[in-house]
Amino acid sequence: MPARAFSLSSVVIDAPLCLQVAEMLAAEAAKYDSTDSSVEAAAAKAPFLSFAEWRAADSRRHQFRKLWSDWLDPDAGGYDVLIAPVFATAAFPHEHSEAFHPFWRETGRTLMVDGEPTPYQRHVFWSALTGTCFLPSTAFPAGCGAESGLPIGLQVVGREGADYTCIDFCRLLEEEHGFGFVQPPTAFGSGAAAKM
Repeated sequence: MPARAFSLSSVVIDAPLCLQVAEMLAAEAAKYDSTDSSVEAAAAKAPFLSFAEWRAADSRRHQFRKLWSDWLDPDAGGYDVLIAPVFATAAFPHEHSEAFHPFWRETGRTLMVDGEPTPYQRHVFWSALTGTCFLPSTAFPAGCGAESGLPIGLQVVGREGADYTCIDFCRLLEEEHGFGFVQPPTAFGSGAAAKM
């Protein structure tokens, strides 16, 4: 597959690295057949979409934007905001090993969920939802995990252009209900956090 996913500016900055990454991405995309609709397959094949394929995906994204706009329209019987997770798990001890793209691969970074390693990419659903549909969101702390002692984050999501609504809602959560920052009771790298 051609390395057409990289901009000229990135090629000029570090052409050998970009070529290496392009070759690796192409090899990863080749592992999946055209009928595979898994998250990993979609992510691996995304850099190599034709313009027509990209345009079809972009059209679907705009349809989702319209649906969210209607759902988050209180003047039309919708809701002011959506409260959703920031991430699919509570906070976790950071892994500082060097990551190399593509980070969605099974051999890449993983998080343990119910005792099973799961690809890190699978856990960014909520941030992808808001970013893809141009929805503003403001994160707020919602306590700490019972087992890990590490923070749990939620986000207030508003309709496109309603950034201040999200920020103000979080301000009210803090002022009226105490949802402000609290130092986690477990120090990083010790206790339950180290066992995650």
